[in-house]
Amino acid sequence: DGASKTLAALSVVKFGLSMSGLGLDGPLTTGLVPRGNLQIGVLRSTDDPLRAKYGPAHLSHPEEFDTAMAELKEAGVKVDLRKGSMAYSPSAIKGEPGTFILDPSSSIGALRHEMRHFRDDQAAGYPGLGAYLRDENLYWRMEFDAYMEEIRFARKQGDFDIGRRIVQNMEERRAEILGEQTRRKK
Repeated sequence: DGASKTLAALSVVKFGLSMSGLGLDGPLTTGLVPRGNLQIGVLRSTDDPLRAKYGPAHLSHPEEFDTAMAELKEAGVKVDLRKGSMAYSPSAIKGEPGTFILDPSSSIGALRHEMRHFRDDQAAGYPGLGAYLRDENLYWRMEFDAYMEEIRFARKQGDFDIGRRIVQNMEERRAEILGEQTRRKK
């Protein structure tokens, strides 16, 4: 409806992007209208539960880190190593790769989480930010797959407490995207 488009447009303008470049001519789903701290168009993680135990990925898994950086460079992804941030933001332009943002001290879990976002976007042919804004289920699916990267690592290491924290983060992100209440109370 008109109100949903207006709210979405305000969010997009907040991030300095134009509506026309996003392919937002069609209807938006209400699930992608801003709710709380949801950052429209940014596939990001706000917590890195594996960092305290495993340290930065570039130290704990240097070959995988270097391979990931080379893969991003080869694909033409803008890489921004920025303290305090972990995200993959799809491009506003259909057919172009997005921006990979990673705190240099991010764990292997965070690296794999954001790489999953990039690889999913790449596998989809870089459909552009508008595709994710129009389809909240696609947006959520990408987040689910990325969190599963972290959960698989924690499970393989036998770190079930950390795994539960990652699941809680995943449930909170689902609530942000789909507008649902989380199952657990903090």
